[in-house]
Amino acid sequence: MRHTSGQHPGHDPDSALRALVAHPPFPVHGLREPTVTPAALAEAHRVGGRWTSVTLAYGQWDSPAGPFVAVTTLAPDNRSARADPRSALTAAVELEEERYASLNDEQHPAASGPVDISEARIHCDPASATAALGRRGALWALVLDLDSQRLVTVGRGVEPGSVEVGQVQDLDPFLQGRSTLLQRMTEAVEHSAAPRPQPDVAGGRMDVPSHAAQRAWDQYWRAHPNRSDATPDARQAEPAHLTDILLPR
Repeated sequence: MRHTSGQHPGHDPDSALRALVAHPPFPVHGLREPTVTPAALAEAHRVGGRWTSVTLAYGQWDSPAGPFVAVTTLAPDNRSARADPRSALTAAVELEEERYASLNDEQHPAASGPVDISEARIHCDPASATAALGRRGALWALVLDLDSQRLVTVGRGVEPGSVEVGQVQDLDPFLQGRSTLLQRMTEAVEHSAAPRPQPDVAGGRMDVPSHAAQRAWDQYWRAHPNRSDATPDARQAEPAHLTDILLPR
C-alpha cells in the first residue's frame, strides 16, 4: 500500500491522506458487489500537489486465489484516463502481476501469453455500461470510461461479470481499514523478527522464522548496506522500515 506524494522532513505522511478522505477532489468509485473484505485505501497518487488517482482494495491482496479486487479511479485531468483502453488493460494486468510477484520475491512475473481482450457489461450505479475486459490466467482487468473519468479494476478469485461499482460517499472506513492492515503487518513483522539475531555482515542475511520477514530484511539490507553501524535508536526503528518495504505507505 502506497501513498505517493511530495514529502519533507517532519511531514506527517498520513495528514494528506486524511485531507483527501475528508474532501476528495473528484468522485471516487469502489466495489459495490460482490462483497469482498477487508477493504482499505490502497494507493493515492498526486503530482504537483494535485491528486491524480485513488485505489480502493478489497479482499486478500497477498493470495493468488483471492478473492481480491482493486478499483482505481483516475482524476479527470490524469493523462492515463485518455490512454487507449487496450493498452490500459495490458498495463493494468502487468502492474498487478508485478505487484504480486514482488510479494513472493520474484524478479519477473511468469506471464502466460498475451492478454485476452474482450468486452463485458458492468453495472455502474445507476446503470450498466460496456467495459473493456482483459484476462491472463486467473487475473483480469476492466477499463470503464465514465464521462470525464476512467475506472481501472483488477481482480482474481471473483468473476468480472459479477462486479458492480459505484461512487463511494464515505472514504473514512477505507482509511481506517488501511490503518488496521498496517498495524497488523507491523505486529507480524515484529513477531517474526523477535528475538532478533545478529546479522551476518558478510552475507547480509538473518535467520528468521518468517520467509516474508526474511525477504523484507534482504531488501532492507540491499537498501542500507551500512546498517551494521546503526545506532541503537535506529535499530529500534527497524520494524517500521521493514513494514514500509512489505506494505509501503
